[in-house]
Amino acid sequence: RVPDSIGWVQPDDLEGVIMEENLHMPGTGLVCLENTHNRRGGRVMPLDDLKKCAKLAHDAGVPVHLDGARIWNASTMSGIDVKEYTSYVDSMMFCLSKGLGSPAGSMLCGRKEFIEAAHRIRKRFGGGLRQAGVLACCGIISVTEMTGRLGEDHANAKVLAGKIKESGTLEIDLDTVETNICIFTVPSNFEGKSARFVDSAIKEGLLFTYMGGNLVRLVTHYDFDPDWTDEVVERIKRAISA
Repeated sequence: RVPDSIGWVQPDDLEGVIMEENLHMPGTGLVCLENTHNRRGGRVMPLDDLKKCAKLAHDAGVPVHLDGARIWNASTMSGIDVKEYTSYVDSMMFCLSKGLGSPAGSMLCGRKEFIEAAHRIRKRFGGGLRQAGVLACCGIISVTEMTGRLGEDHANAKVLAGKIKESGTLEIDLDTVETNICIFTVPSNFEGKSARFVDSAIKEGLLFTYMGGNLVRLVTHYDFDPDWTDEVVERIKRAISA
């Protein structure tokens, strides 16, 4: 695994870990990049770094896969077309749920031969879905209508993160809130109790995700009403007290 402390792989770090195959160890078979980066708070990988990483991999004969579960969030924040991001990689997955609002589903994209191979592998594992039209209709709405409203989620996340930090309950670096994910640090006196805070928040109707250590995650989405922000802060205070 290549270090990604800022939310994306640095080309210099990647260059040192791509291995050629030899008798003593396997070579690098695939480079995977993520945009936006979930565990780093939805940060957007700069296009220039993506291009450099892809070139390093391709020069070594290694394909590149983009985990683009939230690629439209990256596009909304950066103003760069999704087609531009994907033009440098060999395959990509993006999610129809999450910010795009479908009840389920993800799309795998790549060359025709790649998709045919993926279908065969899916079949071996018992995958597949009959009468998929219902989900397909939702997916069409996701990519044709829901992509244009993601800026609302980003704006809500910034306001929510700011008010929570201002309340003195949870800590966050507001500069890292680029899209719709907010990763907070619980107070230092909560050491080892962050998971309990998440349980307390659930009782208050707030769905945080425990990220390990003293980190918790909150995500804004289509169903979040910006008028709820002050109420969210009050419920966080009650959850911490509990």
